[in-house]
Amino acid sequence: MKTFPKYNLFDYIWHIGEALRKKDGNPSSGSLTLSFVWWFGLIVPLLLPAMYRLFGNPAAIICGLALLFLPEIFCRLRYTEQRRKEIMEHYSGMKKLYQRLFVIYGSTILFAATVLIIMFSLGFITKKL
Repeated sequence: MKTFPKYNLFDYIWHIGEALRKKDGNPSSGSLTLSFVWWFGLIVPLLLPAMYRLFGNPAAIICGLALLFLPEIFCRLRYTEQRRKEIMEHYSGMKKLYQRLFVIYGSTILFAATVLIIMFSLGFITKKL
C-alpha cells in the first residue's frame, strides 16, 4: 500500500506565514499567505481570463468573488489545533523565514506576470478587458 506524505506545499506555505506572525508579531498569517498564493498564482492568471471568455463579464465576476473565499475555508477546515501543532513541530528548525516568504511571494508574482504576458501575446486576453 502506497503511503502519502503527511506534509505538503500548502502546509509549508502556511507554516512560513504562521511562524513569522508568532516570531515578530507580523500581521500576516498562514491563511493570508496561502490566500495570496491562491489569488495571484491561480485566480488572476488562470481562472479569471478563462471565466471571462466562457461565461461573460457578470458570471466571471460572481465566480471570481466566490473563489476568493476558498483559501480561508480551506485553512479553517484543514488546520485544526492538533494539525497546527504537528506542522509547527515538523518545521520548527527553519531559519531565514523572511527569505522564504520573499521567495514564495516573488515566485507567485513572477508566475502570474508570465502567464498574463503569454495569454496576452497569444490573443487569449484582448484589450477589451
